Amino acid sequence: HQHRLDAERQVGPVIERATSDLLVSKLQGNPAEILYALSLFEATHVGVSHPAVRALLRHESPEVRARAVSFLAAVADTAAK
Repeated sequence: HQHRLDAERQVGPVIERATSDLLVSKLQGNPAEILYALSLFEATHVGVSHPAVRALLRHESPEVRARAVSFLAAVADTAAK
């Protein structure tokens, strides 16, 4: 059992990284895709900021910018202030 637990601990960060990379790539689509990806990002990256979300503060869509500010404020990222 110990070897299985060690293997699962090592795979966890790889899966998290792959998920993060996928979500970040979706933060560059149209506003509807960005808002959906951001909602997934919020659910999977609780309490964690990301530079890709900070970049959304300059997005042309007011709704995207507002959602980014909300997310960054929730994780206490100073870029939202």
